[in-house]
Amino acid sequence: VYTDDYNIYDWMRKSYQHSVIHHGYREYARDDDNDQRNEVHTNTIESVWSHLKEALSVHRGLSQKHLPAYISLFARIYN
Repeated sequence: VYTDDYNIYDWMRKSYQHSVIHHGYREYARDDDNDQRNEVHTNTIESVWSHLKEALSVHRGLSQKHLPAYISLFARIYN
């Protein structure tokens, strides 16, 4: 699991293999095994949230009751 350094994610270290990107130190991606590819980054999930926000913006309002259905549909389309 890759996250930024926000402390809300600290619990993940106990349950998951967790790598952190330190945006506060202007780190946005990291190559941990020196193979010229940035394995650790948060760009993918940030892109997903951006696409979800755009997909949901066409609705004038969303019911909390139906939000899981909207997200589920978006996930199927996105994947």
